[in-house]
Amino acid sequence: MPVRLACIILAHRAPRQLHRLVQRLRAPGVHFVLHLDRNTSGPEWDLLSNELNSPDITWAQRVACQWGDFSLVDATLNCLEALSSLNAEFDFVILLSGQDYPIKPPAFFSQFLMSRRGQCLMYVYPFPFPTWVNGGYHRLPTWRIPFRGKPRRLLPPQLAGFRHKKLPFGYRPFGGSQWWCLPGDAVRYIYEFVRSHPEFTRYYREALIPDEMFFHTILGNSHFKIDPGPNNITYMKWAGGPNPALLTSADLPEMANSEYLFARKFDMQEDPDLLDRVDIELIGIDPRVDTYYRGRRAASAG
Repeated sequence: MPVRLACIILAHRAPRQLHRLVQRLRAPGVHFVLHLDRNTSGPEWDLLSNELNSPDITWAQRVACQWGDFSLVDATLNCLEALSSLNAEFDFVILLSGQDYPIKPPAFFSQFLMSRRGQCLMYVYPFPFPTWVNGGYHRLPTWRIPFRGKPRRLLPPQLAGFRHKKLPFGYRPFGGSQWWCLPGDAVRYIYEFVRSHPEFTRYYREALIPDEMFFHTILGNSHFKIDPGPNNITYMKWAGGPNPALLTSADLPEMANSEYLFARKFDMQEDPDLLDRVDIELIGIDPRVDTYYRGRRAASAG
């Protein structure tokens, strides 16, 4: 039986790249929930919305997103709301960005997920997080006082240390990568938990970079088995700073030798040929027969 997948994609740029990602992942049993940052607009996006208007695609209510802000969690929760409205069962729900792309053949992809049914595939650690400043505790909400019309922290984040507001329900904080692949029943648990416990959401609205803690803390304090460590399915390369580096052709050998299903982040404007090489060299696609390449050639000829 094929794996039933829901692919949630958060996008804010590069409409043609998002279109290509969806086309590459389309298969029986796969449904897409797409979120487009409300800060993004233009005729290219209007055209894309018309092109991606089919029964296997659901568009989530849009949020204006900002890095490090709870808006990214809101966008994801809107996608879970849209997913819930489908009343469908999924073996896994994958959270992707619009700059992700698969790097493995479909057969490997299916076998990998089938062998891990029921597992929460995410990069996650309980606090203290081994590689985060102050173990990550400075990211949690701390006490604030009004100053010039806005609530200000009593201490800067780097000095706050363990002086944070305690989590609701006596929970232990967890953190990790924003991007994950979770069993359908774990995602349903998150959705119902958030609906039933608004105080948890209120707490994380005051946190720093909550998208790297919110879902992890819910599951880390649940009955679902969470294995600490980098158990995610997305290859990323870090060169310092808060965002992963853009991938280049020099990264192809490492991607090919990994067991990751996806990689990020790609930029077709910076390297127009890289995704073609991923298709041909890593996924094993023949451009002579692939529908995406045939459509592109027809568009060029027209």
